[in-house]
Amino acid sequence: MRLLKSGLIICGGVGGFLTAVAMAAPAKSEPELPLARLVELNAEALFGGTVKVDNDRFTMTFPGGRFGKGFVCRHGKTAGVYSKNGELRRQPLGGKLLGGIDKIEEKFSFAGLIAGETVSRFQLADDFKLSFKLRVPQFERDSSLTWFINRESNKSYLGVDFFREISVIDKAKKRRETSADQRFRGSPLRWFDSKSTGVPVEIVFKDGKMTVCMETRVAEKKEADIKEQQGNKPAKEKEKEKEKEIEKEMAEVIALDGVDEPRHGHLAIRFTNLSFVVSEFQIEGRLPEEWIQRRFDQLRKARRLKVKEPPAEKKEPEKKPDEKKETPKKNKIKKDKKKGPDLDKPDPEADEDL
Repeated sequence: MRLLKSGLIICGGVGGFLTAVAMAAPAKSEPELPLARLVELNAEALFGGTVKVDNDRFTMTFPGGRFGKGFVCRHGKTAGVYSKNGELRRQPLGGKLLGGIDKIEEKFSFAGLIAGETVSRFQLADDFKLSFKLRVPQFERDSSLTWFINRESNKSYLGVDFFREISVIDKAKKRRETSADQRFRGSPLRWFDSKSTGVPVEIVFKDGKMTVCMETRVAEKKEADIKEQQGNKPAKEKEKEKEKEIEKEMAEVIALDGVDEPRHGHLAIRFTNLSFVVSEFQIEGRLPEEWIQRRFDQLRKARRLKVKEPPAEKKEPEKKPDEKKETPKKNKIKKDKKKGPDLDKPDPEADEDL
């Protein structure tokens, strides 16, 4: 047997004759898409939300009730985590809690009623930022709200307790830091703006440092000056004008450096004796590549991994407006009615016969 350059195989044939057999050319494999594009194509299976990727960075949002696809949300008849504002609106406190946020579907992310917990279906890496707006119209003395970040288990996580205390739990190692800012000392009843439709909050983890920032009041005009300017205006109008006079800024509530572990894990939120709404929830950060590759393997085995670009939509040619065509007039052909022979005129054929 001999392989020729032309791709033919020469082998022995019957009676000593040589036979040429064509060898099939190897199938060309399609080039694999870059990681960023694969993440975008499989965003729903990976994160559940809407994802935009730029190199190794991503931005993820959960508009229009999609929070429940990226997080495990459970609720009973009157308590738990709600990812759809329609379900929340049916609750006794739903309308008051939403405060008009439900009118803008893409802004509502999720809500918590009385007590519950939610956990992300995905993991985060060691470089990310959570940003959102928090509305809490009412507090109880024993209300609690804790964000568990990079949680691998109940013995390994970073905890943010109502944004003024950070706990690092890494197996046997424990660290705890509370805010040194006097504005955030004591119960949230004293310093959280419960009248706001949404207080902006940021939780950042980068280069082993955890930072929590929150919008807070900076300066306020004296009550006497405000009352003098307002005069005898209605109470609601006075309240609106007073709110305009208040300066606000994103203040660093607390920061903790030197966090070596844990560097990756799930995101979880737990609350008790508290009802709140989170809107405009967004996650920015570095792609958790190790977790993504493991998830890709699972999707590949289940034959659910998208590896090809979707077919381009065919654009139909634009139809030109119909022009009125002049239809040609049909020539009317007058057909003579068949008449019988005229006996008054001589018949030439009869003359010939004669």
